[in-house]
Amino acid sequence: MCRNWFCKKTPKPAIPTVVSNKERLVRFILSPFHFTKDGKQLRTSAFNPSIGTEEVSVTRLDYSSIKRCKELAHKLFSGGKAQYCGFGLLNKAIAIDCGAKDVVSSPVEDNPAHANILLGIVRPNDAIPSEILYILDNLLDKVMFLRDPNPDSPDWDGDSLML
Repeated sequence: MCRNWFCKKTPKPAIPTVVSNKERLVRFILSPFHFTKDGKQLRTSAFNPSIGTEEVSVTRLDYSSIKRCKELAHKLFSGGKAQYCGFGLLNKAIAIDCGAKDVVSSPVEDNPAHANILLGIVRPNDAIPSEILYILDNLLDKVMFLRDPNPDSPDWDGDSLML
């Protein structure tokens, strides 16, 4: 048993339940599904909510590391037709400015820094309502796509993660 202050463990700071306006958020970007056929531009599918939800899953980068984000992307998308190739970077203020209703903290087992962009409109089926497409088109105009030059590496070698 430790009897001096050198042995005390510093508790990790809790992740705030409220997402701040300037907090950096990242969305996993997958190839080829999130790109136009020529592979040069992101499509709205990069931010589509799942059927039956209004939620677009993101990670709060200010409370995670880019290395952890890459680990999660590889865990979620390894072995399938879609492969991780980078991140879409934005913040809550950008999402709201584009028409989203809110960004809320939504921790999950493997990702305590998980959050959801709430679009305010539920996607009912495969067809995406025009109200959602409007928000997603706005997001594509403002999100910063950061291509990972070494997607198989655990480290980030790409552009700056600053907005």
